[in-house]
Parts: sequence; structure tokens; C-alpha cells
Amino acid sequence: MTKKGADMESRRELAAAIGNVIGENSLDAIYINNTDNVLLPDVAVLHLYNTDFSRFILDPDSVDTCPYGYTIEIHQRCFEKYTEEELTAVILHDILQNVQSDTAKIRFLKAYTAVTSKHDTTLMLDLFDDISLSEVTFMGFTAICLRPFRVPVEDTDYVATDEVLKAVGLGDAYDSYLNKVLPMSTMTVDDAINKELKQDYHDVNTIINACLDRTVRHYYNTIRTEVPLVTLDHILTSRQAVESIGFVSRKKQYARRHPIPAPDNTAIAESFSNPKDEYEIRFQIDKIINSMRYAETEAEREVILFKIKQLSLKLLKTEQQLTRRTNDKYMTERLTKIREFRAELDELRDKVMKMEIKVKRWSVYVKDAMPEGYNF
Repeated sequence: MTKKGADMESRRELAAAIGNVIGENSLDAIYINNTDNVLLPDVAVLHLYNTDFSRFILDPDSVDTCPYGYTIEIHQRCFEKYTEEELTAVILHDILQNVQSDTAKIRFLKAYTAVTSKHDTTLMLDLFDDISLSEVTFMGFTAICLRPFRVPVEDTDYVATDEVLKAVGLGDAYDSYLNKVLPMSTMTVDDAINKELKQDYHDVNTIINACLDRTVRHYYNTIRTEVPLVTLDHILTSRQAVESIGFVSRKKQYARRHPIPAPDNTAIAESFSNPKDEYEIRFQIDKIINSMRYAETEAEREVILFKIKQLSLKLLKTEQQLTRRTNDKYMTERLTKIREFRAELDELRDKVMKMEIKVKRWSVYVKDAMPEGYNF
């Protein structure tokens, strides 16, 4: 704070201190932004980009909430506006939401499901044949990470971070930060969260529309110009190359405090990604039905809706392929079965939308990565 983030050694010490709190050195770098721009957030906690990013973000069952590492960007104004405790609280809060839990990921899946459901399904099937799905999903996810839920630390843990902030003695500091940055309002916590969810939809919808219009590269360039984040300058390619060949792919290798177990469900994941026969489709639908029985939170509802939507898209693509071969009796029978499965998924979606959800928590997985005695 006294050196206003300008000293490299201080930054390294801060990164080490954060690593000690989190329990792993997944933090790749800390940037200080000196640009005078009202659109820049006080703090930006963003994931590193990797060419496999879409695999991570579109896998609702993955317990790995930060597979590639992340960065922190702090705007210089923070060193004048906030106390040490307030800045510490907001940094830890955003790490907890964007990296140490799947709160931001659940928000992305909700918006992505809603947007892809709104657009013509046949257009969505071939949308990413010529556009990088990882780049598109990364930009949508980044937009959400730049707007973490800014709500007071209350008795109800809406976003998987409140209890941790209180446990480490930073709950009051975070509320003090909010008093400085949020305008006077009568909005409830629910109102504030719903406002951000609407913006999530808007951001993802804007990106998907840019993809459909084949102007997504222009969108990337506009974002880096209007919101000049140091982080994005390390991810996006040359400013001169509007038709760039891709983002800069990185992956920080780090020792995890609690290693993610080697996946033993590769076959199950592959079955969901590319169901090859009726048995695999039936298995995936049965898994969805089973998940519905135990869903208790908003996050779990959104994961189920995402799975229904993704499986419906895959079945539609299969149906289109089979329609061209209806002169084959076996293919005709299979086409009938595929249509039955799609109808069943539509019914399940209606049931999920009508489910009574009692816990308004926007996360499924929270990393067990707090200091000893603060494990949530």
C-alpha cells in the first residue's frame, strides 16, 4: 500500500502471502493498472487462457475450479481510496468467487444456457465450426469474473465466500469497502444478485450475436480498447491484428494443496460429449433424473438445465444426420427413438423450471483451500 504497488519485490511478497492463505501457488502474476478509465474495476481476478478452456468451462461436473492458474489486477486508485484491510478483503473475496469456488462458472453456465436456448437451434449447431469455442467462452466468462457479486456479508452464504471472510476476520472490512463503492440503495441481496445475472445474460448474448454476425474479432478489439486491462493485453494477440489467429495460451504449473484426483469417469464424460448409442443416451438422461431428485440450490438447478440443453443439442445434430438416411429401416427406428429422447428432455426441463429451490446458493464446489481451521 505504501509503495502503491510499484515495487516488484512487494508484489512478489504479496503473491507469496496470498499463496500461503490459499494454500497453493496458482496465482501467476499481480498487475497494477494506471490507466484513468471509469470502466476498469478496482480489482480483477481472472483465469489464464488456455486452448482447452472450453473443456473446463463447459464441464459442469469438474471439481477443478482453476485448472490453468489466474492473475490479479489492481487499479492504482485503490491505494488512495481504501484501507489495507478493505483492499485485502476485496482481493480475497474475488479470489474466493472466481477461483476457489465455481460461483462465476455457474453464472456463466446459466447465461450460456439461456442465450443458446433463445437463438435458433440449427444456427447454434454449427456456430463454432470456424470460431474458437475456447476463445468465445473465455471472453464471456471473463466478463462475469469482472463483476463478482458485490453483496454484504450476511448470515446467508449466497456466494460461497461470506463464511470464509467472516472466519478470517475480514467480513466487516468487506462491508466497509462496499459502503464506499456502492451507491445508497434499497436493493436487497436478491435484487443485487438478479441485477448481475441479467448483465451476465446481456454479456454472453452480445458475444454470441457477434459470433453469428462473424464480427467477434471486432468485439475482442473493442473490449481491449474500451476496457484496457493489463491482463487482457497479456492474453489477446497483437493490437494491429484484428483478424488474429488466436489468444495467447498459458497454463501455470503449480502444486495443489489438495490435488485433483485423476479422472476415473473418462468414459462417462465421453458418453455425455458424444453419446454413440441409445444405451449411452439413456444413461445420461437417467443421470439427469437422479440429479433432479437431490437438487437443493440454484446452482444445482442451473447445472441440470445446462446438461439438458447440451444433450438436446447433441440429439438434434444426430437427428439431422439420421433424417438424410430415412430409406434405411434401422435408421428410421433410431430416428424415432432420438425424437422420443428429445421429447423426454423437454419434459424434464419443464419439471426442473418448476422445482422448489430453498437454498439460494450460487456454487456447487468450493475448494478446501483455506488455512487450517477454516475449511469450508
